[in-house]
Amino acid sequence: MAHVFAASDSVITHGGHRVRLVLGETWDADDEFVKARPELFRDTPPIARRLTGRGVVIEHRIEDATARPG
Repeated sequence: MAHVFAASDSVITHGGHRVRLVLGETWDADDEFVKARPELFRDTPPIARRLTGRGVVIEHRIEDATARPG
């Protein structure tokens, strides 16, 4: 089963229901809502986390990391 990731935090109305999206949240790629609103999702998670030597978790947006040279 393939998955996609919410591209932002948002609340969308779909089929008379409110759907809350949380940045990076995993959704089934075959879901009816995902197919109806593919612009709200991406194939890769939008946030990457890493642990520093002092045990601190650092988050960064993946598009920020890939936009920089090197």
